[in-house]
Amino acid sequence: MSLLVSAIHRREVDFDAAKTKLIGILRELTPEPIRATANCEVRQRGRHLQGTLNLPGYYPRHGLSLCQGKLYDASEQWWQLGSGVPDGSYAIIREDGVSVFEAVSDPAGSRMLWYYHDNDLFLVSNSERAITMYSGRFEFNREVVPWVLSTGTRGLGASYNRHLQMLAPATTARLDEVAWELAVETLEIRFAEVKRNHEEHLEALDAALDETFASFNAEDASHCTISLSGGTDSRAVAAYLARNPRTKWRSFVGGSREAARLPNSDVSVANAVAKALGLEHRHMVTDGNGGQVDAEALLERFIISGEGRHDHMNRLEGGASQKTLYHEGTAAVVRGDEGFGWKAATTPLAVRQSMELLLCSDIANFRPHLSRFGLLDQKLPSVLQQRDGESLHAWRDRLYHTFRLTTVLAALTEHKAAFSDVINPLLSRRALEVARSLPDDLRTDKALFQELVSRVGPKIGFAGREGAPVRVEVLRNPEVRRILREKMCSDATERLFGRSLVRWLFAEIHPARSLFRRGIHAAKNRLRRRLRRGPAAAPDFRIDPLRLAFRVYVATRMIEQLEADASFDADAIQVGRVA
Repeated sequence: MSLLVSAIHRREVDFDAAKTKLIGILRELTPEPIRATANCEVRQRGRHLQGTLNLPGYYPRHGLSLCQGKLYDASEQWWQLGSGVPDGSYAIIREDGVSVFEAVSDPAGSRMLWYYHDNDLFLVSNSERAITMYSGRFEFNREVVPWVLSTGTRGLGASYNRHLQMLAPATTARLDEVAWELAVETLEIRFAEVKRNHEEHLEALDAALDETFASFNAEDASHCTISLSGGTDSRAVAAYLARNPRTKWRSFVGGSREAARLPNSDVSVANAVAKALGLEHRHMVTDGNGGQVDAEALLERFIISGEGRHDHMNRLEGGASQKTLYHEGTAAVVRGDEGFGWKAATTPLAVRQSMELLLCSDIANFRPHLSRFGLLDQKLPSVLQQRDGESLHAWRDRLYHTFRLTTVLAALTEHKAAFSDVINPLLSRRALEVARSLPDDLRTDKALFQELVSRVGPKIGFAGREGAPVRVEVLRNPEVRRILREKMCSDATERLFGRSLVRWLFAEIHPARSLFRRGIHAAKNRLRRRLRRGPAAAPDFRIDPLRLAFRVYVATRMIEQLEADASFDADAIQVGRVA
């Protein structure tokens, strides 16, 4: 894991005290299993303080300007003010130490950057907790409530803290330190088909990926490892990295022992792919703790390490694989997040459902209660609405690049980076530009990308069995259910989500009611299928009440943490290095 915090003060302050506080914040945000070996640094130049946690030594730096991640451009001028948005997987900070400071997000927004700006202080960090701790300000952003319920996120660019904002993809936030004015400039995400024949489309995508992966060298291979699965995306990463005969790459796959015995599982297929490509590979077993788990501690770790940004918890486990990689010296994991297209859809509602971008009014559970629960005002932001003349599938993929990459996958990346950083080369600007130039049919179901991977990768079938359980299954654990019900009874939950909604949800997750309701819902669906005549009826989207309760639990617990963070006292935590 690496973390950065930059604080620019408008006026002179007690910088010795500020440095102590920043060191304390970095220590507090370090996961407990690696706290004893964490490398916390604080540097100062003028009124600019910069704190970093476990920043790999090979990451580019120039004074207090730094690139937290990997650059795919050969340019050596990434640190110069006004030099734009280079290609890479990173968060960039650059400054002249006198009058101008810039924070830059990468072309896909794959590494989150949040900022805070008031009359005396400007803060930038990957961590919303860090900004809240340093600024000492937290005010609950009530606009996130319907989005937490309907999507499991806070919505596009939103934080639980009303004072924070997220940098969108390909964005530069530029602070004029003399005038104390902030300007934020974002490059437009635009899909426009380029006329090529099929083979030329393939060649363009292959060239974009080949140029991206050519930037990886032996030093990268010594510090990084490939996360491999049985799917298309990670196979592309491995195949392109393996093209360079002068580098020897390591890879791993996570999954159960049982999965390794199934021929079409993620584990088995990944093992075969790694062998075919000559990777130094291993299977990291994720069988848990033999049935003995501290559910409350694992839920807490899930929420705090991800800062409550998502609800994607598939299993109760404590990140043993991540810890192992960190202690072995892995600085970054190379993963296969991509933006080459998405699932076929025939209606706008189906598009949004596939993006996990439903509104509360779309969800059958909520529809009779919208007014009572105060959920009537939720609207899709204008930037996410379908534009005039925009095809359904172009809109689908623009939503993927604008919302899903930045709000869902970037949140997962920050979570996965709890111990080691994450690099996503398939999200390079070159690759995204080619994807945005394809006709709709070649992006649907990632058709062109799938074809390319079949050509460049080993001739091995793809996985047919998932290595992870269905997301809601972990919530049916009796201990997890008990924890959720207890949280529904808390004053904090009622204060944040309202008594009517919380009491309704408490009743919905009662074990007997849940089982009865699932049976009734299944029977209704069977009856609808038998009686349906003519055109198909509109989908009846429902979200399992346990998953809704988990979303409320995650949000409530994280807001409680942020409220405490606003009163953070670093006096007792002073381990680190001040430069």
